[in-house]
Amino acid sequence: MRLTRSAGYAAQAFATAEEYLDAAADHPGNGDSPPDAANCMILDLHVPGMGAVALQEVLNRRRAPLPVIILSATDDADLRNRAVSAGAADVLSKPCDGALLLRAIASALGQSPPS
Repeated sequence: MRLTRSAGYAAQAFATAEEYLDAAADHPGNGDSPPDAANCMILDLHVPGMGAVALQEVLNRRRAPLPVIILSATDDADLRNRAVSAGAADVLSKPCDGALLLRAIASALGQSPPS
């Protein structure tokens, strides 16, 4: 979160996918309704609970897709393909270079990459 905040992004962390969905239900616009252009999710592929790809699919079904960047410590081609098929903006391998992550965020948000 320090990296994203140092780049000027507001960052919020959730321990599980379900925790995010509960918070989104309490605050419409945070995952239960169409997001504004300033929202992006960065998810560990194996986030506890339902998992990153399943969360992405739930948001898609709710017609509240957020740009999603998935980080993975493993190179699982099937999960990577499923994530991209579900609309992931990018799938990055961990450890991830900070500059690469910031470029992926900017791209997912339709912004110019940081210099």
